[in-house]
Order: sequence, then structure tokens, then C-alpha cells
Amino acid sequence: LIWRKFRRHRVAVVCFYALLLLYFVVFLAEFFAPHGAFERHSNYLLAPPTPIRFIDDQGVFHLQPFVYPMSNELDRATFQRTYVEDTRTRYVIRLFVQGEPYKLFGFIDSNIHLVGVDEPGIFLPFGTDSLGRDLLSRMLLGARTSLFVGLLGLIIGFVLGLFFGLGMALFTVVQRTKTGNAAGLSHFIFGKAASMVAADVWLIGVVSVVIALLCCGVFKEFSLLCFDEEFAAARGYRTALLDWLLTLMAVTVTLIGLQSVGLLLVVALLLIPPTAARFWTNDLKVMAGLAAAIGGVSCAGGVVLSAASPKLAAGAVIVLTGAGLFVVSLVFGKERGLWPRWRSQRQFERRIGRSDLLRACYELLEPILGPDQTTQESLTKYEIDDLELSAMRQWPTGHFHGLVSTAVRESLLVETSAGGYQLTQRGAEESRDAVRRHRLWEIYLLTQTDLDPRLVDRGADGIEHVLDPQQLADLERQLVTQLPQGIPPSPHPIASAASS
Repeated sequence: LIWRKFRRHRVAVVCFYALLLLYFVVFLAEFFAPHGAFERHSNYLLAPPTPIRFIDDQGVFHLQPFVYPMSNELDRATFQRTYVEDTRTRYVIRLFVQGEPYKLFGFIDSNIHLVGVDEPGIFLPFGTDSLGRDLLSRMLLGARTSLFVGLLGLIIGFVLGLFFGLGMALFTVVQRTKTGNAAGLSHFIFGKAASMVAADVWLIGVVSVVIALLCCGVFKEFSLLCFDEEFAAARGYRTALLDWLLTLMAVTVTLIGLQSVGLLLVVALLLIPPTAARFWTNDLKVMAGLAAAIGGVSCAGGVVLSAASPKLAAGAVIVLTGAGLFVVSLVFGKERGLWPRWRSQRQFERRIGRSDLLRACYELLEPILGPDQTTQESLTKYEIDDLELSAMRQWPTGHFHGLVSTAVRESLLVETSAGGYQLTQRGAEESRDAVRRHRLWEIYLLTQTDLDPRLVDRGADGIEHVLDPQQLADLERQLVTQLPQGIPPSPHPIASAASS
């Protein structure tokens, strides 16, 4: 009946066959891709798509499509690559050409690609990325991963739904059979901790201890297997045996958990604790112990609530308790939680804003005092006009007032009776440090990377805020012969308030 209704829906049929075609293409992605997904073309970084032509530059029509090779030049001022076609040579697009070797289906060696051009030509129908890798080839490999992940989820859902439906049907049959005994069967589906007897508890406890001891004994091997299976095999570990043992342990935990949480939610109980623990630490050993603790708290809380209210299924309550702990970990986790990450980013942005504000104060006073007279004492004697200070960086009004208010609150600036501001001793010291750090990095970029002087200020802004004292000292040692005493002068003109 479902198939008949499906066939009558023309749009659904067209989409179905289009999806089948797409699966066929991505299934043979290495063959249809003109290049390897990880093959790099160092001379074609961020290259545009190669135009496919039938008419050459002389106006002559050709039956076979062709492409022109491209040459590029790097603009030292903007650091943009300009690609130009070389019309002196044509490369015909051919079928079944030899190219980057690959393994079809993971075990068939081949180097035949559906379309391409003869060497030394290159065919880039969608262009390249920043590393010179063909975008079409990477899209095909990425589409295969995405489509097969979705297909895997569909298969898992279909199998689970099919067997769950079959189990419920058999459960109904058993209930209707006079000789059948349906007592307790629903507990394996939905979970019921109160139905467990002492023997069940002892069995779960003994098996859990054995699995925990076994996991601790081969924890190092399991860690290596999960992170890099090929490296583990190269080190001489029997990865197939370790993988089988890990799967066996997971299946065993699933079986002993059926009575408490039920068939439907035992998988969630396996996944939630380690996922929640991942938000708190980057240490694998600590994460394993924390995951065990979260799982234990979830089970204890769920069992207590289920025992207190017989109408609540233990499995659902345990998983909901675990989900609550997961939400807490997601929000407040020390390493990856939303709140710590937001707070850290907020503090970093405030530190950047404070540094930029103090540097603007210094650069505003530097022309007045002179490069050699910007001492800590002299910087505190002059009043800074807020309009001129705001124009130094062209900050939005609200953002600027927020920066100034924070600086006043932290005793970096003090407001004068005339409505302006003056640097405090602490503010003057930090402004000198900020300017020195910025200009050291500018000089390093100029001397070591051959950047255009107009671009070093922008490049220094992106890195100066993460330089630690040791890195700053290393820069000073590298540039000791080029630096004057004190703060070096700016290697480029500084935009004044008037010019802004």
C-alpha cells in the first residue's frame, strides 16, 4: 500500500531516483573526482574555477571542450593572487584519464578518473581552497560522508523500530496466550528497578566490577586504539582483538542495564555520561572517572525517584536525570561549557579593548611630547580630549564610552574637571607596555616576513594580544641590534585624530 501511494506521487519518485543517482556518484567519488581530495596544488591557492571553453581566443570553434592553463601573481600590497589564463596552450578535457592514485572501495588500486586533462595541465572545475585542494573532489568526498551518515542513521532507526515493533507484537501475543506468562516482560522494554531482586543486583554488581577492572587494565591500549588505530597497529598491538574486546564490554554493559533502564534508553545511558564529562576536562583518565561518576549519580537519582513514585519508569527517570546533568555540563563545564567559554571570550575582548585604548592614548600624546620624552611621568601630565581619542580608532560611540568607563573603574584613566581624561601612573605604564609590544611585533613582521609596511599594523593587531612575556623577551633578543633604547618608533605613519 505504501509503495503504491509512493509511485503515484511523481515529485517523490523523481526525488527518489535523483537521490539514488547522487548515492551512486558519491559511492564512486574517487572515480568521479578529477583529483584526490587531499592532493595539493601549491601554485593554485584559492584559484577560481577553470573555464571550460569550446571557442579559443582566435574565435575558432572546437568540438572537444578544453581549458587554458592559469598563471598567478601575488600582489605584495594586498596579498591577493591574480590568476590569468595563458591562451598559448590548450588542454583538451578527456574521459578516463590517469591522475592521483586511490583505492576504490578501500581495496581496489586505481588511478583512473572520469574527466581530466593531460599533464602538465590542470582541471579545476570548482576552483581550489586556501591549501590548493580541488573543491569539487572534496565536495564529493564530503557528500559521501554526509549521505552515508544519514543512511546509517536511517538503517539504525529502521532496525530498532522494526525489532521494537516485533517485540511489542510478541508481547501482546504472550499476554493473550493462556499458557503464557507476561509478568515482568515490560520491564525489559521500559525498565523497572523496583522489580529487580537481590540476585539481579549481585549479578549487575559483579559484572560491573569485572568490566571496570578489565577497562583499567587495558586503559592505555583502549586510549591508543580510539585515538589512532593505525599507530597502535604499528606499535604491535592487536587492534582487532582490542576492538572486539571493547565491543564485547559495551554489549555486556547494555545487557546488564536492560532490567534497570530498559531496552530503549540503555543506549542513551551509555552516551550521555562521557559526553557530559567531555565538557569538564581534556584529560582522558579524568574524563573516564568523571563519566563513571555522572552515570552513577544519574542511576542513583533515577532509581530513588522511580522507587518513590511507582508510576515513573526507572529507565526514563534515569535518562532524564542524566540529561539534566548533561545540560549542567553543557552550560557550566570548565573546559568546553558555554558559560566559561563566553566569560573567557568576554575577558579577552575586554583585554583587547583596554590595550587598544591605552595605545591610542599613547599615540595621541606622542606627537605632543616627542618620541624621546614619552616617559611614564610625562604621560600623566597631559589631558586627553575624548573626541580626539575616539577618532584615533573610530570606535562606535557606545563601545568607546564603555571602554573609557572600564578604564576609569580600573584606575587606568581619571576624568578631569574639563571633561577630558588623564592617564594614571598605572595607565601610563600599561600604555607604554602595549605600544612596545605592538611595535616589536610590527618590526618583526617587517624584517622576517617582508610584508608591506601598510599591512603590518593590521597583522600586529591580530597577534599582539596573545604574546606572553617570554615571547616578548625572545622578540627583543632577536631585534636587539635594531631597537633603540625604550620604545621603538612606529615603522609606519600613525593615523592622527585629525586625519581620521
